[in-house]
Amino acid sequence: MQRAAIAQINPASANDGGRVYIKNCSSCHQADGRGVPGAFPPLAGNGLVTGNPLRTISIVKFGFSGKTRVKGSDYNGTMPAWGQLISDEDIASVVSYIRGAWNNDAKPVTLSDVSTASR
Repeated sequence: MQRAAIAQINPASANDGGRVYIKNCSSCHQADGRGVPGAFPPLAGNGLVTGNPLRTISIVKFGFSGKTRVKGSDYNGTMPAWGQLISDEDIASVVSYIRGAWNNDAKPVTLSDVSTASR
């Protein structure tokens, strides 16, 4: 099943960002990036994802807890801090992937962006 989900991922994703996404993110945000209404916000069409890349990097690397509003829906949960679990290279890859997948149209991030990100 996981291989089928990987096959649907944009093959142009940077440095296996799609594979990092499927392994670490898709159980909450879903393989299609649509999230789970009321529980996990969508990444597809999410202005936060396509906006300031340093904000997205910070959320992935350091986590997030609390209320947020995405595409007209409210969420109140916790995003784990992946910076202690995956490398900065993987974070750069997965953030670049989500910024370009599902019709998101934002530039990729660099390893330097991830290395210098702060909370």
